[in-house]
Amino acid sequence: MAEILFVGNERVGARVAEVSGKEVEFTGDVTHIADIKDTIISKSYWAVIFDLSTFLDNYNTLAEEIDNLNHVSGARFLFYYLGKTPRSNLVYALTERGFTGFVTESIAGLANKQLQTALDGFASIEPYKPEHVSEDKVEQTSIEKKPTVISVAGCCNRIGTTTQALQIIKYLQFLGHKAAYIQLNDSEYVQKAAGLYSAEDIDRSLGRVTLNGTDLYSKPDQIAEIRGMGYEYLVYDFGSFSSKSFNLIQFLEKDIRIIVGGDSPHELGAMQDVFRSPILQNSTYYIFSFVHENDFQEIRGLMEDKADMTFFAKYTPDPFVYTSDSNDLYDKIIGATNTVEPQKKKGMFAFFKHK
Repeated sequence: MAEILFVGNERVGARVAEVSGKEVEFTGDVTHIADIKDTIISKSYWAVIFDLSTFLDNYNTLAEEIDNLNHVSGARFLFYYLGKTPRSNLVYALTERGFTGFVTESIAGLANKQLQTALDGFASIEPYKPEHVSEDKVEQTSIEKKPTVISVAGCCNRIGTTTQALQIIKYLQFLGHKAAYIQLNDSEYVQKAAGLYSAEDIDRSLGRVTLNGTDLYSKPDQIAEIRGMGYEYLVYDFGSFSSKSFNLIQFLEKDIRIIVGGDSPHELGAMQDVFRSPILQNSTYYIFSFVHENDFQEIRGLMEDKADMTFFAKYTPDPFVYTSDSNDLYDKIIGATNTVEPQKKKGMFAFFKHK
């Protein structure tokens, strides 16, 4: 198998094999990043090189999608953008996200030198920073505008996936953070909950229902607007891995990935099928629901090399009721900072109870 994937045509990347000493696979011209996602994550490439000149996507959209792919793929990402400078919109958007391996020189000798530098893992261009904005301020602004995104999925149906997603939000709220639930499955949980409980607020245009101080969204197509509402965390409920609507690529793109399982023979078998998948990286976490503490050690043994990433949820009959006893579990996975005054430990918090 080729070690380098060149997203573009062979004419532009003709010298990559010679400079790198590695076998190169060419995709041909690609106009939209969505068309190449599956190819990039389906194989374990050593490096992926993008010819940015062929893409028609908006530069911010393209930069963000490439950044998301970078979190999923184990390859190093490099870029051909011949004749461009660090001041160009797309190069600037990518360098702001931490990418530094670019080939921009049009002269062959200089381009080869840039490519070798990038392949060696060094910055091949000097990132551009606007004179009126300090580096610290640019970095801080970027972080503040982009929420941490958490994906939660079940190894099978009816395993407590939605409960875990809501408990994570309650944990984040308990620590003083603004978080929201995004329904990305066909369960219609948000719509059904709105009919069962007294909602504090409903925004039909956004698909938002506010229950027990928690914003729940059922229209993921409104995510661009939702991301601009100041949430520090967005928790996506992907439903079950076995569902026809499950989107593996979107699940893998999130900052923190969690899979929920149980201890029945069917549930354990489904969990093993999931965690043994070569496409899942070691940074995926596994939470088991409804498991007695006497069985923790045996379950971890069944999780093989994922044992250190395996955790057990507290008994949670009501997803909107949070106990501080669960802090230790979510601290290990999410590690959110406590932004509120220290409180005396209580068993349950009336604030989170159904009205």
